Amino acid sequence: MSNRPIALYDSGVGGLSVLQAVSRRLPNEALLYVGDNARVPYGGRPTEQIIDFNREIIDFCVAQGAKIIVAACNTSSALALPQLRSQSPVPHYGTVNVGARQAEPFKRVAILATEATVRSHAYRDALVAGNRWTEVMELACPTFVPMVEQGEVEGDHAYDVVSAAVAPLLAFAPEAVILGCTHYPHLRPLIQLALGPRVQLIDPAMQVADDVANFLETCGLLSTQADPSRRFFTSGSPQQFRGLAEQFLGESVGLVWPTTLEVLPLATTA
Repeated sequence: MSNRPIALYDSGVGGLSVLQAVSRRLPNEALLYVGDNARVPYGGRPTEQIIDFNREIIDFCVAQGAKIIVAACNTSSALALPQLRSQSPVPHYGTVNVGARQAEPFKRVAILATEATVRSHAYRDALVAGNRWTEVMELACPTFVPMVEQGEVEGDHAYDVVSAAVAPLLAFAPEAVILGCTHYPHLRPLIQLALGPRVQLIDPAMQVADDVANFLETCGLLSTQADPSRRFFTSGSPQQFRGLAEQFLGESVGLVWPTTLEVLPLATTA
């Protein structure tokens, strides 16, 4: 069982930021990534629909042999995991509690997230539970996910969009800002430039990777593979996904499997 893959999923390519962190922390682990690019973005969708999408993807990951599943999507973590985690036959990790935990030392914290995540108040509630003195501001940035899905993560136009979106935070003057969507770390340099160097940007990805590593080690499930595989699946265009994945990861990703999220035979190549 230890050599079975870690599965990660997202509404699109945003979760590749988490995959990269997990890959660096656990280089011997086989990884399986599912991007639901045909149905991105999740942020403006009804909660029940997001839950249904997550249930379908979880079933797919389990059928592909995953030993642990990571919802590399804050919208999914906020809205679907509370209901679906107990139904998953394998351990299931998310990003919200991790991000909130990292922000607990700060007194003024802003959360950049999708409309659905902001609507859920999941980050706010987790932050206040950890430190009731924390002042919290939540801000939805619906323009960010489409930009990242098009690979527009640098340049003057991208900066103008980012700057306008985060401008409401300037009056709040946060000490720290949680990047509450896994697409947003791909825009991190622009967000930092718009908010200024004194604002601490918090990306939950590294802590998620550490938590997964600690769990696997504790349970004796660390992989012993010298050359682990990576498999990529998308419900959208494999060609478009491959181009964006290689842009964000800075390396070849090989074959990308198209899927309607119906069960496929176990893949043996990356």
